[in-house]
Amino acid sequence: MDYSTLDQIKKGEVVLIEQIQSEDLAIQLQHLGCVPGVSIRLERKAPLGDPLIFRLDQSFISVRLSDARNIQVQRNPKVAL
Repeated sequence: MDYSTLDQIKKGEVVLIEQIQSEDLAIQLQHLGCVPGVSIRLERKAPLGDPLIFRLDQSFISVRLSDARNIQVQRNPKVAL
């Protein structure tokens, strides 16, 4: 399996959230439904690369680049969004 952090994925790539390093960030993202085991897709990046816009089920969430570096993901999961 190929692991990475959320800031390193490409536009359109679907990944599976594995772990969120920061407890405070994990709590904030949990309220948005972004928890380990959930699939997420990078939809677009802001013009200067920050923030990143992700699709999570039927919602879109915005994540700062510095926060995305603290989210460990599994690349090439066998899931579709």
